[in-house]
Amino acid sequence: SSNETYSGYKQNYEKIRLAKSWDQGFEKIVLEEEEEFDALWTDKNEYVTIITREGKGKKVKLSSFALQGRGGRGSSCMKLDSSDFIAAAAISQNNDSALICGKPNSICIPVEEITEQSKLGSGNKLIERSQVSTLAIIKVG
Repeated sequence: SSNETYSGYKQNYEKIRLAKSWDQGFEKIVLEEEEEFDALWTDKNEYVTIITREGKGKKVKLSSFALQGRGGRGSSCMKLDSSDFIAAAAISQNNDSALICGKPNSICIPVEEITEQSKLGSGNKLIERSQVSTLAIIKVG
């Protein structure tokens, strides 16, 4: 879980999903969670989906980001205004969906409909007239 700092909440990957492995009917969910965890830790995710507070989003190949050690300076992936921020989530399959939560509107769109761009791409408008607060990937299949 994230540490209790501003950076911890803004920069760490966080996900909560209730699945009781001891109850019938949850086996598929538990297996999906195990696969997702393995993909995160074995670099099997192919893309990262990025969206700004203003609703501009894109898909970027993870391979375009250089691996950096502790103390690395980071890597630019989208130009932002000073008041904007980025929500990001790793994806391994294009048949997943992205849930974009905003005020007053939220949408769920197939990840395959999010344009693949370079790190320098500005993104496309994915949600109109809303301030995005959260991006979540929904596993389909």
